[in-house]
Amino acid sequence: MEPFKPEDEALKASRPANDSSDEDATENTSTGEAAGNERLGVYWEAPIPAEQCSAYGMREYHAKLKNLPFFSNGMDVCQNTPIEIHGQSFASPDRCDRRWRLGMVTGYWKVRNQQDCSPQWGRFSQGCIAKGIRLIEAPLPGVTAAEGGFQICTTAPATIKGWRYDHPKSCKERGWFSKLYGQWEVGDPSC
Repeated sequence: MEPFKPEDEALKASRPANDSSDEDATENTSTGEAAGNERLGVYWEAPIPAEQCSAYGMREYHAKLKNLPFFSNGMDVCQNTPIEIHGQSFASPDRCDRRWRLGMVTGYWKVRNQQDCSPQWGRFSQGCIAKGIRLIEAPLPGVTAAEGGFQICTTAPATIKGWRYDHPKSCKERGWFSKLYGQWEVGDPSC
């Protein structure tokens, strides 16, 4: 795989600017460690998106840490090497992973505001299901259970009759194509 190039605007490494001070690379502040990582030439490969969304508007990305010195603590270097993904800066990954003692170190980030992970609810339908309770449901177009759609459905917000809901009460799969529907139970004295 070709190393990541800072010229790529969508996915670029967010390395601190080199300064001419004699700051020790092993300084305990994250800025000092990040600057030390820069001097060592450590950088992230181009981040790779996960195939499925991890939640509404969110996708996880991962990247391998490159140019890691042999005797360095890869996990510490990982936690102190910043990156920029789609205009969002991260001082450190959400988590770091090393498969074996001398293996490659991989960082993982949950990136928000991913448009392809932000579908809009379809037409809302409703009906009374019990005294004082109305069931409102809507399809989530373009999202199926087979594509990991439950993670999106269970975290997708909606505004129903002027009330904002952070997520549906439940998500149900229906039909031949595993279409997902969000369901909300709301109080309604007319039921």
